[in-house]
Amino acid sequence: MIGFVVGGIRSGRGVRSELNEGRAFFGVRTGSGMEARRCGRAQLTMVTAGGLSKVVVAGGSGFLGKYITRQLVNDGCDEVVVLSRSGKSSEVKAVTSEAWDPKDLTGSWVSVLNGADAVINLCGELIIQPWTAAAKEKITKSRLESTRSLVQAMSQIDVVENRPRVFVSASAVGFYGISDTEEFSESSPAGKDFLADLCVKWEAEAQKANELAIRTVIMRNGIILGRGGGALGVMLPVFSFALGGTLGAGSQWVSWVTATDAAAAYVNAAESSAMVGAYNLTAPQPCSSKQMSDSLAAALGRPALFPAPAFAIKAVLGEGSTALLDGQKVLPDRLLADGFEFTSTNIADAMKTIVKA
Repeated sequence: MIGFVVGGIRSGRGVRSELNEGRAFFGVRTGSGMEARRCGRAQLTMVTAGGLSKVVVAGGSGFLGKYITRQLVNDGCDEVVVLSRSGKSSEVKAVTSEAWDPKDLTGSWVSVLNGADAVINLCGELIIQPWTAAAKEKITKSRLESTRSLVQAMSQIDVVENRPRVFVSASAVGFYGISDTEEFSESSPAGKDFLADLCVKWEAEAQKANELAIRTVIMRNGIILGRGGGALGVMLPVFSFALGGTLGAGSQWVSWVTATDAAAAYVNAAESSAMVGAYNLTAPQPCSSKQMSDSLAAALGRPALFPAPAFAIKAVLGEGSTALLDGQKVLPDRLLADGFEFTSTNIADAMKTIVKA
């Protein structure tokens, strides 16, 4: 399965005090309360980088965006602004919204970037759909045009000191193509299929922010698991009624990460001046598609008796079925080397935590 789908801390003085007392943490408050991650080496780096006071999140009203904006608010960011095509108010308290049209570089949204510490880019059309020629064009344009527009808008800020310090842009593990046998790290080459080509072009647009002396971080998202959307937004209702099962053969790799850990990683990327370039955003223990289905069923206390055969998925999605029936084993080497601590590394435990939330 191919994954597609910012915050400050309290004052530096306050965080240093908490570090000295061994109490500093990062967490996202969900329905079940605070899921905390104790500070490791990556968090110590963040303290020296200084906190963020204003963060703009393009696409922040989506599934992952809600987790990230909530993370930022809980961490004490003074101002979190979501850029939304609809201008709809954010569901996250204390987050403001601004309507934006990526094609309009004269809109009021452009001024929102002025003085921001960080800009996070999560924009992109849904991948899991039939890949008609029109759909492929929409999937591609939604990513390239939005990313290009954000970089151009940042370049229009005349006072260099008022430009964002960091641009954190989403990509996906689809960058590597598909394989049943290879392990992929950040140093692995790009694949040759549609999604790989899309990711290469998407990342190239984001990297243009480097030319503006803006630190640029690319997050290659795996399958993001959490309540409220993503893969589990579809799977949870089906499995809750004991109607779920394995997708296709079930042997394909799923490089997954919980939404809680994904949000923490994005905030980490915005805060830590040491982070630059591409990072795989996946848990350290990828699983098979069957393991993911079985783990969800077990967490719900339901059987997984109704597999979805490959031919049926292909009949509905056509070429787009590759997003469900093919995968890759992707490892988060750079995040681990930086000391990032995942709260969920095992798919069975992750599903139990999500179901209980």
